Amino acid sequence: MGANISDRSRVAYRNFAIFSFVGYLGFVIIVLWHQSISYIPDRLSESSGVLSEERFKGKAITKIIDGENVYRFTCASNLGGYPTCITKQKSSDLLGKHARVFWYEQKFLPALEQRKLVVLEVDGKEIISRAMSEQRLAKGKRGSVWVLGGVGFFALCISVFFLRKARRN
Repeated sequence: MGANISDRSRVAYRNFAIFSFVGYLGFVIIVLWHQSISYIPDRLSESSGVLSEERFKGKAITKIIDGENVYRFTCASNLGGYPTCITKQKSSDLLGKHARVFWYEQKFLPALEQRKLVVLEVDGKEIISRAMSEQRLAKGKRGSVWVLGGVGFFALCISVFFLRKARRN
């Protein structure tokens, strides 16, 4: 009876170690896939209208209303990047004014897309430039390398811990 329990716990520990590592590999695939599709295309769409914001899950999403159409944007960025395009300090001065937005659609899941704001002009003045958007995107890509490394180290530690525990039982 005791050997049977020990065998089951050994198998459970080993399986958990394997699932931890496989889960990490799945995470790596998702992040690397997202990085491969994260770029600002040369050709951008353009929309213009009244600039406003909308709260979504505690984040301010930039909105352009051109009468009957409403366009919602997050900023051009990498995975988990910049949902809020305009800082709180700037937004009070800009909201309600006429704006022009240059944007593109980016997939964030195989079947879902979102509009990414690249350039924002308010009353003819450039508030967010293409260079700023490209810098944000590059910063997000650099940051994801550190995230992959940190999560990888953590997943490896968990796997080693449970593999050792499986051998002891």
